[in-house]
Amino acid sequence: MPQPGTVVTAQKDGESWNDRYASGTLSTADTLSVSAVSATIPTPGVVKKTDTLNIKILYTNPGTYQLKSDQVFYGTFGNNSLTSYQLDGSYNNVINITGYQRLSNPYSTVPDQIKITGTFSLKFIDPNNPSGISFQNGSFYTLVPYL
Repeated sequence: MPQPGTVVTAQKDGESWNDRYASGTLSTADTLSVSAVSATIPTPGVVKKTDTLNIKILYTNPGTYQLKSDQVFYGTFGNNSLTSYQLDGSYNNVINITGYQRLSNPYSTVPDQIKITGTFSLKFIDPNNPSGISFQNGSFYTLVPYL
């Protein structure tokens, strides 16, 4: 079976968090963007909740990148309202690009792709929870067209 184009996983507040939909892009301006959406499957009487995590960095080489609040977004949607959370500036919020590999397709008309892999660790401020919202042991890969 073919691999999905992007996969994002983490431990969100100590529980497994997986994307239901994810995407990645790498622009000609070397901007890497990884987005993931997760959803809680509704049960009778329970409202469906969706959450989304977006990370966008100016990418130059594999390595560790300190993240600022304008590079990360986390929000939840449920009960017909959107709640967005601010990055906790007192925490060491990082994304570590661990791999950058060109996947060549010499015997195909399919364009070459780049597989970018990495890890991340994030914490957001939650006014209703002094511990905040944390994404630990985060990992991702994304397949993007070779530019």
